[in-house]
Amino acid sequence: MPIRTGYVVASARGGLVNPNISGDVGAFEFEGWLPRTWVVGGQPGLDAGSPLRNLPIRPAATTRAGYAVASYLQDFYFRIHVYPRLLELGNLVTQQVRQVAVWNAWPDSSRQLIDTPVIGGSGITVTGPAPLPLSFRPLQERIFDVVVNTAGAPVIDAILTFEFAGLDGIPVTITGRRLQAWALPADWGSNIEEELSWLTQIQQAVDGSEDSEALREAPRRQWEFDVVADRRERRIIENAVYDWAARIWAMPVMPDRSELAADLPAASEAIALDHAHLDYVAGGLAMLWGDLQRYELVEIATTEPGVLGLARPTLQPWPAGTRVYPCRAARLAEAPTWRRRSDQVITSRVRFEASEPCDWPAVAPPAMYLGYPVLEWRADESDDPTASSLRAVEILDGDVGLVSIDDITGRAWAQQSHDFTLAGRSERSAHRSYLYWLAGRYQRLWVPTFADDVQQLELLTSGVSTLFVAAAGITAHLRQQPGRRHLRIERNDGTVHYREVLSSSELDADRELLLIDSPLGADLAPEQVRVISWMALSRQASDRVGITHITDSEGAARSRLSFVTVGAHEP
Repeated sequence: MPIRTGYVVASARGGLVNPNISGDVGAFEFEGWLPRTWVVGGQPGLDAGSPLRNLPIRPAATTRAGYAVASYLQDFYFRIHVYPRLLELGNLVTQQVRQVAVWNAWPDSSRQLIDTPVIGGSGITVTGPAPLPLSFRPLQERIFDVVVNTAGAPVIDAILTFEFAGLDGIPVTITGRRLQAWALPADWGSNIEEELSWLTQIQQAVDGSEDSEALREAPRRQWEFDVVADRRERRIIENAVYDWAARIWAMPVMPDRSELAADLPAASEAIALDHAHLDYVAGGLAMLWGDLQRYELVEIATTEPGVLGLARPTLQPWPAGTRVYPCRAARLAEAPTWRRRSDQVITSRVRFEASEPCDWPAVAPPAMYLGYPVLEWRADESDDPTASSLRAVEILDGDVGLVSIDDITGRAWAQQSHDFTLAGRSERSAHRSYLYWLAGRYQRLWVPTFADDVQQLELLTSGVSTLFVAAAGITAHLRQQPGRRHLRIERNDGTVHYREVLSSSELDADRELLLIDSPLGADLAPEQVRVISWMALSRQASDRVGITHITDSEGAARSRLSFVTVGAHEP
């Protein structure tokens, strides 16, 4: 029991005994006080073992039970801490070593680690600072190395458990995917074909209106190319495919090849590379390639302009001129068929399908008209464009009598195709962004025919909305139907006007008059006109788009798109 020393302050009435207290109060006795020692003037006043008397106080009449409120002390201490509890390896292309810290947070007792089992841990080993069992002193932390090798199951889904005597096991989840590099380059004697596949659900009403829903956030992506291998290369690639055919590969995106401008030392944490408009992504992979047996896969941490930051340093030096490819996780769509040109030479055409999302910035065409973008990227007409006017017809044929045909929507579904030639990385990148915006059949835009559909005959002054054109059956046949009531007027200087034809009339056998919705704001003479084309609100006719890579990204590529009108939505 603690003993507290103090002093009694003298009463204002002159002493310890107060004569003004009545006798009844003075006679009050209480035996429950804890013993205290009174000191008056430096001398003990009462015996330390005797209780105080004559004080009008008594103990509480009730007893209250309680409990200690939990605090940060109990939340953080008196347990084992393991961190991190999740090891996400991503795409494993080389051996990885990750560290796990284990801390005994008991401030007053030691704990003993008795085992570190790994369930589903093919190719995973755990090493600590000393053999097990291993004692942890109070508040001691130890570091363990988790080594994951490339040999093992293709999918890594393991649980490492730290088991301490007398305690529940503490799990650490390990996830990832082992990859085998495809190190045989494409044979550029033929083109590399790339396909992007979206998925759009379209419900069409009887009147031709459509309700569309995009079912994929990113397209499926495929590459198809030829390969040639001989002697040692043939044996290496055949054996690799024999072992890994159905698993995931780190496939170089062959068209996006670059070269190192300077030597890259071993243990480099970044690669100086102009990667603008190429398929490098943070968290993805890149390949430094020397030949079929000498290559290195690296994981990209950041993509700053002109620099690829690496998640781990490179393992070996690479000279200037070394090829660099972005890589995608992909699988063989089907086992390749080897054509044996001799006992040493094989050829084949292989097809890969990406097994990871392949995102790209989606950018709509910049020109706008009545709330929709306008396709202003002029097609390459070295191959003839095609055009057709389809009808949604239902044919009733009972094999007896005449055939009945019902034009369900009463609308023409004009379809046209355009080829685009892409030169250089910038154009290729812009076209890919445009494709990602289209998202297969999902988006709608204005598509001109880019043909000489309307011939202007007379001067159109700045404030006039009547256009005299050569007779072509516009009044008799088109009658401002969807797909044939909006004009794209292009001047020789490149200026483009978009106008709606409100009405038309035949003047004589050679001329028709078109009333457009607003004047052009400047005079337009027939000799100033490059082309006047119809344009229709359209979408892509297919969810699949192909890109033919004739050379690598610094050269040429071709893409062919087909569009179909959606007249019921046309403003």
